[in-house]
Amino acid sequence: MKTFNVRNTILASLAVAALGAAVPATAASVRPIRFDHLSLEQGLSQSSVMDILQDRRGYIWLATEDGLDRYDGMSFKVYKHDPADSGSLGDDRSSALYIDGKGRL
Repeated sequence: MKTFNVRNTILASLAVAALGAAVPATAASVRPIRFDHLSLEQGLSQSSVMDILQDRRGYIWLATEDGLDRYDGMSFKVYKHDPADSGSLGDDRSSALYIDGKGRL
C-alpha cells in the first residue's frame, strides 16, 4: 500500500488541474498558478493520505487513515464511521477511491 505525502500530493493535483484547464499561452495571456498548502490546521483529518481524486463537481476527495475527507476549495468535510448510522462509512480507514460510471464515489 502506497502512502503519499499530503502536501506534495495536493500540490501535484492542483498543478495537474491547473495545467488541464490551461489554454495555449501567449505573453499577454499568461496567468499565475496559485497553490494552496493544506494540512491538519486547515481541517484535513489525518496526514497519511492513501488516495486522492477529483469528482465531476470539482470536489477533491482524500482517503486517509482517519476518515474520508472532501475539500471544496475552502474547507474540509470529514466523513467517518458512525456505529449508530448504517449509511456511514464501514471503517474510518480509507485506502482507495473510485468513481463509477454514474459519477458516484
